[in-house]
Amino acid sequence: MNENRRFPLSFVLLASIAFLVAVSLVLPLVGCGAAGRGASSETETEEVTEPPRVHVAPEEMRGVYVPTVYNLTFPSKPDLTAEELKSELDAIVRKTKDTGLNTVIFQARPSFDAFYDSDIFPVSKYLSTSGGLTLDCLGYLVDKAHAEGVSVIAWVNPLRVSVDKITVDELPESPAKDAARDCIVTYGGKLCLDPAHPEARELVAKGVAEIVRKYAVDGIIFDDYFYPYAVYEKDENGRDVLEVFNDADSFAKYAAEGVLLEDFRRGNINELVKGVYGAVKEADPECRFGVACFGIWQNDDGENGGSLTAGFESYDELFCDPLAWIDGGYVDFLAPQIYWETSYLTASFKVLSTWWNERVRGKNVTLYFSHAAYRYEDDFEPGEMTKQLEYSRTLDSYSGSAFFSYAALRDDLSGICEELRSYYMQK
Repeated sequence: MNENRRFPLSFVLLASIAFLVAVSLVLPLVGCGAAGRGASSETETEEVTEPPRVHVAPEEMRGVYVPTVYNLTFPSKPDLTAEELKSELDAIVRKTKDTGLNTVIFQARPSFDAFYDSDIFPVSKYLSTSGGLTLDCLGYLVDKAHAEGVSVIAWVNPLRVSVDKITVDELPESPAKDAARDCIVTYGGKLCLDPAHPEARELVAKGVAEIVRKYAVDGIIFDDYFYPYAVYEKDENGRDVLEVFNDADSFAKYAAEGVLLEDFRRGNINELVKGVYGAVKEADPECRFGVACFGIWQNDDGENGGSLTAGFESYDELFCDPLAWIDGGYVDFLAPQIYWETSYLTASFKVLSTWWNERVRGKNVTLYFSHAAYRYEDDFEPGEMTKQLEYSRTLDSYSGSAFFSYAALRDDLSGICEELRSYYMQK
């Protein structure tokens, strides 16, 4: 998910009452999670029995993305007290439910950090500048949301290490840093994992498995950040020159003979997604894992089967291939970010949603769409979300939507809260 750009270049157990709510629901969406921490035994020799895992999984996903990076939507600023954090999370759940939505997609790991009690990653600086865990935000959110019948999907940025221009030595000390030091690449002054390294992919998989085991989240989702978006620098003549992603050593070490660099990179991402899928299923076979990939796979060139669009291609630029994930059977769902209007000629929502619908038809993959609610602030006409929802429901593979981001609901851009509430009440 591209949290701060205009266009996309880019979720403890329930109390018994929540269990009664959850089992009454239809369960086609996402159902994964962790056994909660069992109650302490009355005697030292008494065996501790953990309660069953409980999830909230609505029939049609109606989700909202809650980015935490840069304190975009939560928390409002770093270093809030536990009670202040709880109040803001309560408001998110309340607004989600009041708007007619049923799923919170919470950015639990904005980069190489955590909004939960992790044994691997350090506490996010957007939560605490001192590194102390003021509140287990993910744990609290799962409890609160489930008690209200709202699903929680944990959103993880798998390869991003920093959003600031820092060195590896400046990263907070953590097991993650120790494990990945030799797998980190500086690009555009920022840090990211090189997915060619098996150690990097293993770290990502372990981090996701930790969430699944510790929390009763209803799903895990990655966004569009895989290999980084291109960075250009000015040369001595003032011309833009593409900065090269420095994976020459890993290419020399891991690439099979004769493999092209672009195929090597896509293969690394495929292995990453496949490995995470396996780790999730090992932690909980019923857990659902998916990706909110960039909206355009490839533009149609007459032979590649791409969409009738003329935009940024994730296949060649981010080196991700969701069609391979579909065919390989290692995603449960996709939620492509189709962040353009229904009438936008270069990359129409109708054209792209139809294209994705055809790609998953007959496959064991659930299809959701991610919508650019944030663009109500700039150039979307009021009612655009309704148009997109109405068209989406004409597609046979469509199973729900998610809106980026919570800020649009919080600020009620162009009356979006009433628009969504009215639409979902009538349908």
